[in-house]
Parts: sequence; C-alpha cells; structure tokens
Amino acid sequence: MVSLNEMAEAHIKNVNQKIEELRGQQAQIEQEVVRLSTYLEQCVEELSSQKSPSEPNQTFGDANLGQGSVFK
Repeated sequence: MVSLNEMAEAHIKNVNQKIEELRGQQAQIEQEVVRLSTYLEQCVEELSSQKSPSEPNQTFGDANLGQGSVFK
C-alpha cells in the first residue's frame, strides 16, 4: 500500500512538472506576442505610408495587443 508521504511526494512532482510545462508555454506565448506585435506595427506603417494626401488622416492606436483595437 502507498503511504501518505509517497502520495504527497508524487503530487509535488506532478505540480512541479506542470509548472515547468506552463513556463515553457509562457515563453512561447511571449515570443508569439512579440512576433505578432512587430508584424502589426509593420502593417500599420505600410498602410499609413500608402495613403494618398487627399484621404482623411486616420489615427492608429498603439500596436500593443493589450490596448484593445489598433484603430481608434
């Protein structure tokens, strides 16, 4: 029969493994956010540079994904 200490040790190992897995996912998510933010900024700049002078000047918001919509 498995003792209470053995079950606790197994649980602690599982929790530690899950933490490490989540840290790996966090790093991947952060890299993807940086990649997409850079792409978004480039797209906004490209779109802004191709506007003709006769078009109304649309203001673009911060390309930071945490700020909501890009277009204000």
